[in-house]
Amino acid sequence: MSLNSYLNQILREFTEWDMFMPDMGSVPVAKPVVIRMFQKTNKDEIQDMVTTIGKNAIKDMVLFMKGNIDMNYFPKWLEIWMKTVL
Repeated sequence: MSLNSYLNQILREFTEWDMFMPDMGSVPVAKPVVIRMFQKTNKDEIQDMVTTIGKNAIKDMVLFMKGNIDMNYFPKWLEIWMKTVL
């Protein structure tokens, strides 16, 4: 990968994702911390979190970044999110 390509990738990730994270209340958390939190949480609590996050937080993130939710934008947003967080 050339330096130019790498720089373009960094700038694209920043403008599409990273610059919004602090305003949305997102904070970086180390993987071991998340693992430990889930180990101390029962199945019902995890299902409740996933349901709440799936219905509210994800929708709020898309609305904040785009201003609206439409079926054309959401798959692009999801792709950006998957590339960024994984």
